[in-house]
Amino acid sequence: IWANKSKTGGQLVAMVRKSNHYKKLLEALPDFPALVEHEVKRMCSDVSKYKDHKYIVRREENAIHYEELDGTSANLWYGYETAFAYMHEAEQDAFANKDDALKWTLGLIVPCGSFLYSKIN
Repeated sequence: IWANKSKTGGQLVAMVRKSNHYKKLLEALPDFPALVEHEVKRMCSDVSKYKDHKYIVRREENAIHYEELDGTSANLWYGYETAFAYMHEAEQDAFANKDDALKWTLGLIVPCGSFLYSKIN
């Protein structure tokens, strides 16, 4: 996806579906084809948006920070936009240790649930 980030969403999704990586992922997760498809579509959408949000690179921390209250935090994520921001910054040698910066950022983001705050007592 990253290597083909200049393609449009529909073109990119079609290309990914034909790739061996996609097929291997479906083989590894045979019970979750809908999840894989959904997350691939999100990635293909987010790859073109990573430059659209404001973040701060902390070179020595090998991390991207976002503003939070009166400080910054590396614990905030904006889906795959953050993952692709890490990839972009790694290509620019913005991190002291590129491998360390990328090891926690590459993968599927699996939604594990949601809460209706109006129902929480």
